[in-house]
Amino acid sequence: MPLLGTYEPTSIKVKSLTDNRTATLWLPLAKWQIDPQNPDILKSLGITPFIPSIPPFVGEVLKNTPAQKLGLQLNDKILSINNIEVTDWLQLVNYVKANPDTTITLKIYRQGKIQLLKGKTGVVQKDGVAQGFLGVQSQKVNWPPNLLREHREHVWQAANSALAQTISLTGATFKLIGRLITGDLPIQTISGPVGIAQGAGESGRSGLPYYLYFLALVSISLGVLNILPIPMLDGGHLLYYVIEIVRRKPLSEPVKSAGVYLGLVLLFALMVIGFTNDLSRLG
Repeated sequence: MPLLGTYEPTSIKVKSLTDNRTATLWLPLAKWQIDPQNPDILKSLGITPFIPSIPPFVGEVLKNTPAQKLGLQLNDKILSINNIEVTDWLQLVNYVKANPDTTITLKIYRQGKIQLLKGKTGVVQKDGVAQGFLGVQSQKVNWPPNLLREHREHVWQAANSALAQTISLTGATFKLIGRLITGDLPIQTISGPVGIAQGAGESGRSGLPYYLYFLALVSISLGVLNILPIPMLDGGHLLYYVIEIVRRKPLSEPVKSAGVYLGLVLLFALMVIGFTNDLSRLG
């Protein structure tokens, strides 16, 4: 996340899985931009994360979804979709996403028998683009042991790490705000309550640590926003105090009232922009 707030080249340390050699690579970020309609950080950097092969077995069928209407059941093995062989779960996912509201025929293997299931994919709007969905999840992904890492820290080490990361994220947030003000980042990157709720849901599905990290990120962002020199916020009050110290007398009531109205306008504009961006992403 701190990458978002910097122009300077950033180093990443990589390790080869074939010969265990390590190397330091540099990412030039001077002209790096994230597509606000598809804000995938890794893809925007040209990085495709490794995902292990997932066998096409059904791990869960969600209620009131196209998958349930099709008749899919737990432990079904999907052999093909519309006569296209399926050997990996992502094949199924990519095909369904690319074909919203489409009639499909699934060939499945269930309890020693091959069956055909017919139905239609559903439609969901993501970032203003229609995508297909079934409402079915794969079985648990088994990551290769050589890619798993366990990291443990003592309480004080964890506290120091948390403090360092909080400082880093705070600095990155200030830099992001600066880039928004200068126009280096489009206002479409601002999210409102809907975007925050979606982020909370996605992080929650990934696990408790990711959810807590997301909450911390939101808290830091709100804290930084609160200390900006905008009237009505704590930062605005601090600005008033500094001005009064310099002038050695309090500000007049008309000036304070004008500041309150200005702060209201700025906050309302920020809310409108965020909410509008949320609606545009939903389509």
